Amino acid sequence: MWTSRRVQSFLTMLKGELRHMEDSASLRDALDACVFFSASMGRLGADFTSLLPPLFEEKMHFLVVHYWKEGANQLNETLKICREAG
Repeated sequence: MWTSRRVQSFLTMLKGELRHMEDSASLRDALDACVFFSASMGRLGADFTSLLPPLFEEKMHFLVVHYWKEGANQLNETLKICREAG
């Protein structure tokens, strides 16, 4: 029971810290470290690797959508300037 609470505490902390990540390279590094840690916890019977993807997928989706919208807006502005220039 103690181990389960510790894992849940770690996942809660991780979810809070993922909010501060602004690029996919940092996200990938954090995922690698978390997968290593969760696999290591498997030696104690507490492998929680399967609980990681939802946390990281949510943040990665946010990053992709954010940069996609930013790129689309820049393209729209560029095309607008080109149309106005003739």
